[in-house]
Amino acid sequence: MQPLRAVVTAGVALASTIYARGALAEPAQSVALHWRAEAPGCIDREALAASVESTLGRPVFHSAQPPVATVDGSVSAFEPAGYRARIVLRSSRGVRVAERDIETRGEPCSRLDDSIAVVITLMIDELRQVPSPWKVPRVPPRQGPELQVSAAAGVGASRGLLPSTAPFGFLRAEGGHPSVWPIALSLRGWAPSEKVDQGVGARFTAWSADLGLCPTLVDHLSWKLGVCGGAGVLTVGTDSVGLVGGANSSKVLGFGAASGSAGLRIAGPIWLRLDVSAMIPFRRLHYWYTGRDGSAHPVHEGSVGAPMVSLGVQVHSGS
Repeated sequence: MQPLRAVVTAGVALASTIYARGALAEPAQSVALHWRAEAPGCIDREALAASVESTLGRPVFHSAQPPVATVDGSVSAFEPAGYRARIVLRSSRGVRVAERDIETRGEPCSRLDDSIAVVITLMIDELRQVPSPWKVPRVPPRQGPELQVSAAAGVGASRGLLPSTAPFGFLRAEGGHPSVWPIALSLRGWAPSEKVDQGVGARFTAWSADLGLCPTLVDHLSWKLGVCGGAGVLTVGTDSVGLVGGANSSKVLGFGAASGSAGLRIAGPIWLRLDVSAMIPFRRLHYWYTGRDGSAHPVHEGSVGAPMVSLGVQVHSGS
């Protein structure tokens, strides 16, 4: 029968490859063979086992190890003038893994011998190729969180530090390890503010720099709340207005600062930041001039505390 011959020829070639590979492989797992030859001239269990083990190049049916699978099969005659072999591979739990039927007509039963052996050989060899259970890799040591930094810029206004309400611009940088409170550096520059009484007065300019600790109270995915507390220095420059000969001066004051902030994510790492804060100079700012009568004429006196409000855009790393 031509189809059977093609199966046998291809199977023998595959079996040769398996033999070459199996000769170098580790000993296979044990397999139980339950085989019944139900017609004269058909291959029996002993001959079939020997043929398969010879092809694999290792013992599989005569191993002392517990079987991991069972090959259950039989070969019998059927009309008219034919033979049929049925081969079933079952797991150790009895689950059917594979099944094959082979037939021949008008030829002796022995024509099925090689085909049966090849099919069983391939079934057993596939058992060896079944991937082993996945191995979960060890989780590498967790890396510590990296330094987190942010930068902000914006505008604001203060009251009580300079005459009237004084606008300012600011730059702010913040950074630190997540396990500790971050440190923030803030720089502010005020627009000139002027106070004149009866044609005489002064024009004020100011710069400040401060450092503070800024814990985050609420850190949500889209909004944040935090506070800051620190200290800094304030430089106030004055130029006289309306005085004969003119006069200018500069003063440096220390101050404490406290603030509360709210952040709202705009997109990605970009946030909108609102700060409400207070600057408390360690020494109050006083400016006066001496009149022609020799007496002091006050122009401006800073308040004990200067409230400030600012709004800016902040960029966070790792957001």
